[in-house]
Amino acid sequence: MLSCVGMEYWRATKKACGRCSSICTGIAILGRLSMLVPSKHAHPDHTVLNAAAAALRLLRRAGVVTYDELYEAVQKATKRADYLLIPAVDLLYLVGLVNYLPKADAFELMERS
Repeated sequence: MLSCVGMEYWRATKKACGRCSSICTGIAILGRLSMLVPSKHAHPDHTVLNAAAAALRLLRRAGVVTYDELYEAVQKATKRADYLLIPAVDLLYLVGLVNYLPKADAFELMERS
């Protein structure tokens, strides 16, 4: 998790501090929703929320999907899957909806209780 010190490091250098998996995740943890909440100028199909919704639809149908299958599903929803997929998966992980299976290089939908 990105601490306040890590966030200050990011603001000064625009580089990750190494304490979290991505800048977007650190910003989301700190309540800075600039990456998650689109501005009025953002196209709705080119947002992290849209990419996360596309990934969640596939996960709800299949349960367990590989990284490549997830990438293809997000690519169909938005043509910018190359940089939206990782923040979308980070968001789903932070919310507790997805788990990564490293041996299979796959993602599974977590059971909600």
